Amino acid sequence: MDEESIRKDKNMARAVLKGLTCYAGQLACQGREDEIRQIRRLVDAISVYWGIDGKRDWTEEFDEKMRLAGQRGTSVSSTSISRLRTVNGLFRYAKEMSIAQGIDEIDRILEIHDIIQRLEKDWEMPSREIDYYCDSIRKTAEQLQAVQHAMEM
Repeated sequence: MDEESIRKDKNMARAVLKGLTCYAGQLACQGREDEIRQIRRLVDAISVYWGIDGKRDWTEEFDEKMRLAGQRGTSVSSTSISRLRTVNGLFRYAKEMSIAQGIDEIDRILEIHDIIQRLEKDWEMPSREIDYYCDSIRKTAEQLQAVQHAMEM
């Protein structure tokens, strides 16, 4: 991979992490603690997977922003562009996980599918693009499950 591709990947990953943190702030204001924990695990996994900002602790930053959102009772809003970047990055992450980890990551891939659907609803995003992402992720997961089933036979 060339330096430009690596730079673009890291920028995309930062956008995803910022978008997920913003979304979790919204969830904090609504008291949706289980979903916040799920997003936190994903933030941690993505920051490690793409190896961005080695000195920056995205999970610690996430925790601090959740604490502040809980204290203030408000969260930072996001733009429609940052929302699309978040979903695009999640889709890319799910696809890469299916290639790199295969059947070992079926649960995470399906989890990303569910998060994208929640983002669509909570952020009132255009469903046409989201439907494409979700259909593609679901089909990928089904293919991996078929492989897993065949291996178990």
